[in-house]
Amino acid sequence: MPAPPRPATASSTAASASKDPPSSSHSIASTHGHFDHDKDTDHDKVKDKEKDIVKVKDKDTDTDTDTDHEHDFMDRSIFDQLLEMDDDGEREFSKGIVWHYFDQAEDTFHKIQAALEKADLNTLGSLGHFLKGSSAALGLTKVKASCERIQNFGAGKDETGAHSVNDPDLCLRRIKDTLEQVRLEYRQAEIWLKKFYKDE
Repeated sequence: MPAPPRPATASSTAASASKDPPSSSHSIASTHGHFDHDKDTDHDKVKDKEKDIVKVKDKDTDTDTDTDHEHDFMDRSIFDQLLEMDDDGEREFSKGIVWHYFDQAEDTFHKIQAALEKADLNTLGSLGHFLKGSSAALGLTKVKASCERIQNFGAGKDETGAHSVNDPDLCLRRIKDTLEQVRLEYRQAEIWLKKFYKDE
């Protein structure tokens, strides 16, 4: 006769239990822990993104600072070349040139206005050319571009200077509109330059 099966001992039962798959409660706990880890990871990602957004906002806020704002109307590399000609920390040389430019610009605007009233296109073209050169020397790109348009209109051409415009009245109207624009651009540059030398 075959021998009767041996009764299971406590040790063999424990060993068998250790080989069984984890209980459902253990699986849930493990999965829950995995989800918690994912949540923590996602939370960290969100926090990192929030930090990036703050950085972007800070950068956007800084766009009105002098360093960023100046690029709207001037070529700083040209202006820096002028600053390199200063022999001392007071910047007396470059400041003198800038203040002389202010006088030139104001005087030229008055002359342009007078030439407009006389419908003198030749004089208007010459005045635009003159102030264009002075503005370019300081790196004032917007003022330079507007003065070049006045020069072209005065010569009976379009704003690019590439095509003739056989309509003196149209050229005069365009110069009048451009004069209003260039005054605003000049004022913007004047404010920045005066603040620059005051801060220096």
